[in-house]
Amino acid sequence: MAEHTTNKITLSKEERDRYQKLINLKEMGDKAQLRLKASRVLVIGAGGLGSGVLPVLCASGIGHLGIVEKDNVDASNLQRQTLYKPKDKKSKKIESAIRHLQGYNPGLEISPFDAMLDTKNAEQIIQGYDLVLDCTDNFKTRFLINDTCARLNIPLVYASVNDYEGQVMVLHYKKKVNLRHIYEEDPSGEPPAEGIIPTLPHITGAIQANEALKLLTGTGHLLDGHMLVFNAYSNQVYVVDI
Repeated sequence: MAEHTTNKITLSKEERDRYQKLINLKEMGDKAQLRLKASRVLVIGAGGLGSGVLPVLCASGIGHLGIVEKDNVDASNLQRQTLYKPKDKKSKKIESAIRHLQGYNPGLEISPFDAMLDTKNAEQIIQGYDLVLDCTDNFKTRFLINDTCARLNIPLVYASVNDYEGQVMVLHYKKKVNLRHIYEEDPSGEPPAEGIIPTLPHITGAIQANEALKLLTGTGHLLDGHMLVFNAYSNQVYVVDI
């Protein structure tokens, strides 16, 4: 992750009042909040996982947030993608997401990418960010994000959800774990999920956002070299060493 100097970055009284609860944590303090303000984070996907990730990152004081999303809002999204409301149906997700996120934190800088990530634009979009969060829903895009982050040496917080199970792990950080260490080939024949419990993307997305905040502030224990697996049906949680 790129190291930013926080010497010239300060917190206004309004910001200090807003973020006081995090600043009060002895492991965090002003230094952590300033590091968040200096950070540039890219979230790829503004669907179910994105709905769990984006409001948290937006509200927490990240300085610059990039969002990649091409789809429109569909009625079936409203069950779990709480960034959107019924009035947003058929509108562009990227436009609706930004409108709602600016309501959370008007001071946040947002770069929208109304595009489908592909081999032609991936490097151009991802480069320059300190951290990437994969909130997508197919392995083709996940491998593209993984391979691009590996090439650019940018850490990646990966998450996936399916039925009742969520997974989160940190890739391309200190232990240099690669998604291809777990999946040697793109499982292109993976059948789509038949269903999903609406709480799961938010639980998983919150864990994903939590890893991002710890990584950016340099605090806590990360899922670097580990995969956290959570089952919303059985309440089983376990961590797998990679």
